[in-house]
Amino acid sequence: MKFIASLFLVAQLVQGLNSESKGFGAAAVRFFPVEVWGDSGGYPLAAFQLVLTTQSEDVVTTGIEGGSHPAFVEPPTYDPRAMQGNRLIVAQFSLESADRLPTGETRLFTVHVQAPRGSEPVFDLKVIAAGNPDGVRIPLRCKLVQPSVVESL
Repeated sequence: MKFIASLFLVAQLVQGLNSESKGFGAAAVRFFPVEVWGDSGGYPLAAFQLVLTTQSEDVVTTGIEGGSHPAFVEPPTYDPRAMQGNRLIVAQFSLESADRLPTGETRLFTVHVQAPRGSEPVFDLKVIAAGNPDGVRIPLRCKLVQPSVVESL
């Protein structure tokens, strides 16, 4: 009886592995980063709030990492409820002095995304606010960069 139960369990395991190799489960998706870059011109950037959206219902945010400048190396704060939909609201601030803050172009953060294989999600980025160390609004131009795509095996 134990032999038959063990045989049944092995058969189920093999069937599960075969279904993944045919394009179901993890093999049907791809993972890729979306970098968010900001350019504050000559102004020191101390804080920002941005909204990243997509119209694709099947895109999932799998992680967020910090930026390239030491002032923003930690991941930004985000709204987890908004992230469950097609929208990601992020904010970040630094208490560093103006001479230790980024000016010009810098990578603010990177969003790691999961999407169905073969899909080409379109993202939209909106700057809600940006400020200098004194709390004064400053202009911030942002762009999205997708440096590479890693297909799931």
